Amino acid sequence: MLRSQMLHAKTTIPDGLLVTVGPFHLDRWSDRRNLEVSVCVLDHGLAVELERDFARDLEGAVEVLLEHQERRSLLARLVHWSAYQLMRW
Repeated sequence: MLRSQMLHAKTTIPDGLLVTVGPFHLDRWSDRRNLEVSVCVLDHGLAVELERDFARDLEGAVEVLLEHQERRSLLARLVHWSAYQLMRW
């Protein structure tokens, strides 16, 4: 979780050459309902630059731990569960 900003784009660099960037989620919602598109580029220079950006973003991130989730209040759990149920439809 990033504290200083919201990062919505998904960036994938599987081999240091192929780069994909976009908002697309690997779920049924994005596949069938949302009009989301990812861009694929073959460019080693771009891959290196985006890997560097990711490492910088990771420095400002906080790990989300199960123990933190388990300490949520009953109200927070209910709200999160309800939101999840609504989004599954």
